Amino acid sequence: MKLYVHFGFPRTGTTTLQVHLFPNHPQINYLGRYPKTKPHHELMELIINLHNDDFDTRYSELLKKVKELYLDPNKINIISYEYIIWNAIHYNPYPYGNDNFRTVFRTLSRINSLFSKINVDVYFFCSIRSQINIISSLYALTSPELGKSLTFTGEEIIQYLKTKNINKPMIKRLLSGFNYWELYKNFTKAVGENKIKFFLYEEFMNNHDNFVSDLSNYLKIDPAISIKLIKYRKENRYVDNFKENLLINNPLSILCSKLIKNFKNPR
Repeated sequence: MKLYVHFGFPRTGTTTLQVHLFPNHPQINYLGRYPKTKPHHELMELIINLHNDDFDTRYSELLKKVKELYLDPNKINIISYEYIIWNAIHYNPYPYGNDNFRTVFRTLSRINSLFSKINVDVYFFCSIRSQINIISSLYALTSPELGKSLTFTGEEIIQYLKTKNINKPMIKRLLSGFNYWELYKNFTKAVGENKIKFFLYEEFMNNHDNFVSDLSNYLKIDPAISIKLIKYRKENRYVDNFKENLLINNPLSILCSKLIKNFKNPR
């Protein structure tokens, strides 16, 4: 039995795949993240966020939750959860607090450990994007100027890059998350070189059909169906997020933006 885990990165077409491809392709058994009511949601939160001692203590409980997931032997089983990365490099989710050991490497190792106990082979994949564009796109959606989740400003990031100020651990944590080569080395240590694949977001934007075909071939699903499902689909664009931010626009314009978006792509 196989399970594929899609772990991000944020701002690389992740939501588009979660909304349009994974739940709608007839050859996929999709276990979430959308909708959040899926039983895997609590499981993934615990795997990502539990401190090491708590994870060891609750291992049997987590293994029981893993066994309760329905994995279809006749379809491609997929979990998609970008918070594997996002919680490692940015969020400190309540009630787990600061945890310097919360890394992508740790989460992938935990997933591998749990599913290997029930004889499931886990394969991992994600999309990456040029650091200049992914950091600026993330900042546009999480900046403190817009009342979002970042606790430091763009100017502080620039000063950190100039000075490498060791007193800015949160900035270091965020930017280190985009050291793709270091991540790849750690990933292969955790899961093996033949069980992880990176895709380029730029290919998704500039050569859409090739990107979807490569992804479909990796997942062993029909690429023609995949292309049809997500052709011209783009979710969670930063342009839309700006249009729907109350600090920038008035409620009427936000309502109009939402109506137009829903008219084009009804939910």
